[in-house]
Amino acid sequence: MLDARLGVNETGITPGLQRVICRVALEMAYEPTQSLLKDTLGFIPCSSREIERIADRHGKEMEKLLETASGAKRPRAKRVHCVAIDGTMIPGLPDPQNHRLIWHEVKLATVIDRRDIEAPFYVASTENAETFGMHLW
Repeated sequence: MLDARLGVNETGITPGLQRVICRVALEMAYEPTQSLLKDTLGFIPCSSREIERIADRHGKEMEKLLETASGAKRPRAKRVHCVAIDGTMIPGLPDPQNHRLIWHEVKLATVIDRRDIEAPFYVASTENAETFGMHLW
């Protein structure tokens, strides 16, 4: 009876605490969220797996609300990557005529998924900037 009045569902967690859990889970992974809640509240309100379930359930509810408000499905977010590009000079074989090293410019790029879902990848080449850009793309 009291659970129904408080709006507590099968998790045994009040709607207010569920909102707090979701807000913290937006900023942190589930296990650190559990640790922060334990430190703040003085007890562990639920497991990290339950935090994931609560966040997922609220996310799906938010999607439904947004769909009904806009009348259409939201397009999926584009993947966002961070790219670091640099160049350096490396020595090649010596020129037999001038007895000097021949230097070559190498362009390097690192592409990182900022959400750490995909593994980073690297591109390196001695081609010109335009060709390197197309190769990287």
